[in-house]
Amino acid sequence: MKNIKITFGVLILILIITACSEVEKIGSLRILGSNTEVENFSETEDGQKIILSKNSINFLADEFITNLNMQTLKMDSADIEKVAGNADTLVYLSSKGLGAIFPGNNIKTKYYASTAISICDQIALIDSVILVAGGGSECLPNLEPGIKFFTIDKNKDIKLRKSAGFDKVIDIKSMQRFLISLSADGKLTVNRLNPDHTLTQTSESNIPDAKHIRIIPKMNKFMVRTPTSVWQFELSDQGILKKINQVG
Repeated sequence: MKNIKITFGVLILILIITACSEVEKIGSLRILGSNTEVENFSETEDGQKIILSKNSINFLADEFITNLNMQTLKMDSADIEKVAGNADTLVYLSSKGLGAIFPGNNIKTKYYASTAISICDQIALIDSVILVAGGGSECLPNLEPGIKFFTIDKNKDIKLRKSAGFDKVIDIKSMQRFLISLSADGKLTVNRLNPDHTLTQTSESNIPDAKHIRIIPKMNKFMVRTPTSVWQFELSDQGILKKINQVG
């Protein structure tokens, strides 16, 4: 009976975290600023659980929330607005610009700062390439929508490799070697990242009022959420979308 009570309590805790997490609604990690103590719960694109709090990023060392062994990475006072990547390389946007950290040795890159990058942008990591999509947003309304390709050199500096036009997006995620993007008009697009830092579209779908993409890496699937429904997709090795089901 005691084990049943503990299990039930853990289940309730998970449900509370999921229900209360703004991350689940908007698809990014957000804090109110460097003076807040508010914490946010999310996961990296390889399923690593992370908690973002004031001046630190905490990695949950085990996939079970009952085993709260955490690795804590100390950050500076810049307010981190978005985080993407995986347990090996974590990239983030802050008021200072674009940065990256390597959790294994806690090495940080210098910030890449530019007037063409803002905290309204969307970020993703595919292999060693950082993709930043933005423009036409509340932060940069006069900038044409586009996407930028960055790499990290041997000196741990972030270098811009290429820029290109792109849809005005509200969310992007990486899966395998593909970039999944969701535009403001509900267009869901899959693009393959090429070695020359270009994108080749492989599939497309339309989901009215879509708001957020969530990757399920262990199942090789992803979900797209709208205010009233959830759509579930598989992605083939060729980058072709296959709708599995729709709830709502």
